[in-house]
Amino acid sequence: MQGQQQQSHRCALDVATPSALPRNCRGCGGNRFVAVYKCCQRRSVHYGLHRQRGLRGVLVQRRQPCALRFQSGNMAPLDVKRTPGAALFGLFCLAAASSALSQGSAPPGVPVWESGRPMPNGGPVYLSGDRHEIIVSLDEAGKPAKIVRVPLWNNIAPKLAESLEHSTEGMIRYTFRLSNGARAKDNIGTWALLIPAAPIPVQSLTGPPPPSKAWRGASSGTTVTVDQAALGHTEKGRYLRWFPQNESGVIAPGETLDGFGVESSLLPGFTTAWFASGKLVEFDQSWPEAIFRKLEKFEDKKWREVYLASIGPMFTAADSTWLIAQNYLAGVQDWIESGRLRAASPFVSQSISALNQLSESKTGDRNIQARPSTGDEKLIARAMQLSLGVHSGPE
Repeated sequence: MQGQQQQSHRCALDVATPSALPRNCRGCGGNRFVAVYKCCQRRSVHYGLHRQRGLRGVLVQRRQPCALRFQSGNMAPLDVKRTPGAALFGLFCLAAASSALSQGSAPPGVPVWESGRPMPNGGPVYLSGDRHEIIVSLDEAGKPAKIVRVPLWNNIAPKLAESLEHSTEGMIRYTFRLSNGARAKDNIGTWALLIPAAPIPVQSLTGPPPPSKAWRGASSGTTVTVDQAALGHTEKGRYLRWFPQNESGVIAPGETLDGFGVESSLLPGFTTAWFASGKLVEFDQSWPEAIFRKLEKFEDKKWREVYLASIGPMFTAADSTWLIAQNYLAGVQDWIESGRLRAASPFVSQSISALNQLSESKTGDRNIQARPSTGDEKLIARAMQLSLGVHSGPE
């Protein structure tokens, strides 16, 4: 981008060199984002400009047109114009506003204490620099402060491999293989998949059977507000949760466990999978009340668990084309950011184009000429065929 340049984007998703985007692009905090916008009435979705690797692109996901103009160099926003029909909800700097979606920030009012650095102001409760411990500074009369470290048991590295196929008439079988990366320090002791609140029963919720590490699955019957953190919003939904039948069933660092599954009439879409060690974070009950008031800021599970975007049962046949296409646009973007998909792939770029059209018109092109090449591309091609009737080139 040279000098000042006007950029106008149509609805849905526009990505400039998305392969250069870092993980957790949405709400990554610090100075990676220069500016963040919330645009359009139907959904609040974060997008912005990145400094990393010289990226000069704009992430856009919206329902109506917005015209944005930026200044090169420091890339500070020059101005924001409203085009006819556009709805601009806000402009702010992430340096002053933390995102609830970030897995790498800290609760409001809780300082981060980086390893090897002096104790920061704002205690007596801190979050460790690696985000895996709560650090508490306890005053003792006439003595130096006592430093207590409480593990959050969130040092896990989940990786999920999904597959789907027709089982019986009108039913789809979703299966999952879960790995815990070798770099992890904690075990995976439970995980959950978010599904819609619609009163549609799930069938045959299964886990890995004996004699391997046996797990069981259960569906919550209660409708709650769930955090679709990987997609950038909250909604009414339910949890499908799996857990080991005994302590030896946990997935240790470097291990993989296959055999998780669910059968449902719901059509596939992107959703959030949450992973945790299953261990409780424990505190000394004799600590002062002021410390526990600070510790309440860690009640949100995002400080104890890790989330990923996954594919699972999400839609009924009555759900709108626009809703489904928007879901796939958000999920495809997340998988580009995480490295599961390559933005330069012809299949991925043509899929984004087709989804853009479908998000604007029910009569958009439902044919993709490029054929899927990787396992994840084939999974998305199959999912889009079932949910949207989109057909891709032969595998």
